Amino acid sequence: MTEKTYYTPLDFGFWTRYWETMRPYVLYVSAFTGLAGISLVSDYSPGIVILSTIACFFIYGLANGVVDVFHIKCDEISAPERPLVKGEIGKVPVLLVSMLGICLAFIFAVSVNSHTIVPSIFAFIALLLYTPLKRTWWGGPPWNAIIVAILPFLGFIMISPEQDSLRETLAAIENPNLLFTLLAVAFAYANFVLMGYLKDIRADAETGFNTFAVKFGWQPTIIYSHILCALSAFSTFMAIYPELDSLAGTLGVIVLIVAVIVNMIGQIGVHSVREEAKVHKPLSFVLRALAFYCLAIILTYKLEWLPFVLLLYAGFEFTLRNRPDESQL
Repeated sequence: MTEKTYYTPLDFGFWTRYWETMRPYVLYVSAFTGLAGISLVSDYSPGIVILSTIACFFIYGLANGVVDVFHIKCDEISAPERPLVKGEIGKVPVLLVSMLGICLAFIFAVSVNSHTIVPSIFAFIALLLYTPLKRTWWGGPPWNAIIVAILPFLGFIMISPEQDSLRETLAAIENPNLLFTLLAVAFAYANFVLMGYLKDIRADAETGFNTFAVKFGWQPTIIYSHILCALSAFSTFMAIYPELDSLAGTLGVIVLIVAVIVNMIGQIGVHSVREEAKVHKPLSFVLRALAFYCLAIILTYKLEWLPFVLLLYAGFEFTLRNRPDESQL
């Protein structure tokens, strides 16, 4: 019988498996959500934008490490290929590395703009509360959406000129559509989470997670998903509405149309699926749609970032298509 290999943070093998635990494809989406908030700031330092994007890039993957530590029993059923489930890396090292990484990201945010301390602390507490809230049918997608929507909020505040108070920072918003940007990210991500619950119904039910899909079943979950899809598209449109008469605004509308089409492929596709193992196909389009909603906002307000975001999107598609297990998202 072959002995299991266990890797510690002193081993290179730990870091390759930790990278897999982070789910690299969502790191790019995490960067897009942060950039959506950053793009609303007119006066910015390119260097700070790059560093802030890097922080946003990693923070969601680090959060995945924290969540996975508390979801091992569920993952044993729905995602047995993950390194934590296979025992290749341990819960304590993954939790410590993840917490340290998140703390470093928040320390960077506070060092750039001290007013990020309140949303940073809230995000940290919200992450720790996610697992208990996922056990309720009403808590999972909305709470997860709030956590992710903090990223564009953090991005916006980090890049904004620091004022004497957080209230003055928010009052200094040149573009009043930060709220719609946060809503667009929140609704689109909640849709991704909700549809993702369809692929884990059995695992969640057996491990005490009374998700919306577990409690109400397949069809009501899909209807809920359609509502979130519509709200995502509407919020994105409202976020880019002030710039519709500009060239960048026109491009933003085109990208928004692409986002809606991609989203609808996922929404329509899930109707033809009745097996948990096949949900990943329409779910992948819902994740792509989230990226495109963010891109519509980013390019509307920062058209000059087009080469940069195209490179990021290429990385997203590459990692999404080359994930270790196609059925997992």
